[in-house]
Amino acid sequence: MLSVVLSGNDDVPFFNRTLRHDDIVSTYGAKLALLRQVAGPGTMICRGSVTDLEKAVADLNGLSVTFIQYNPEHWAASSHAPQEEIDDPVSAVKRVRALAERHKAKLSFVTDRTLLDKHGEQIAPLVDLFGLQLQRYQNGPLATLQAEARNMVSIVRHGSKTVPIFLQFSVAPPKREVRTTPDGTQREALLRDGEGRKVNAELPLETVLQQIHAVKDMADGIAFLYDPGTREQLKTLITTFRKGE
Repeated sequence: MLSVVLSGNDDVPFFNRTLRHDDIVSTYGAKLALLRQVAGPGTMICRGSVTDLEKAVADLNGLSVTFIQYNPEHWAASSHAPQEEIDDPVSAVKRVRALAERHKAKLSFVTDRTLLDKHGEQIAPLVDLFGLQLQRYQNGPLATLQAEARNMVSIVRHGSKTVPIFLQFSVAPPKREVRTTPDGTQREALLRDGEGRKVNAELPLETVLQQIHAVKDMADGIAFLYDPGTREQLKTLITTFRKGE
């Protein structure tokens, strides 16, 4: 199973040609109308808060989707989830579950590592698809990425033995830096600009493919993030990965 993000009109013919019926095409932005052109793969709308998902579902205007994805993150710069959802994502997931059921859709969930560690085990049995973000480890050693993937999958599997898991990758993952905490301890953290946004760096496609093949057997599918300016590289990656399956 592959999960990919629809970013524009030019993506539709490629996805219809390359993807299979058990793959997923998703949209995060105001591109809901493009989902009507997707033929074959499943479709998914993704938002970071319950309110935004409710609005997106209302904007579907009768269009059926396969999945509704809830993607809260605790980073203020990247999440639209209100604080009460960050503090209690389990209750928020139950609200989205009800929303999905009313629209005969399945529920997908993905979040950052902090919320996964705190709440992933409780959330796993409530959803139909669980995404794990590996892009933050792609600029580090391969052994670290493998170890973190195992740890993250283990969290989900403690909560549910059966929920399908997909592992999320990027062709331009975030950079990391070593920071010194007030007590003098050094630790790695994501590099962010002055406005709190992650700083990304494009990787060779061969490196991304090596990373994917190192962990893909731990899960049920692979998700590819869309990063501005890397659309053609991502299409090449998808084509190459699919040929190698």
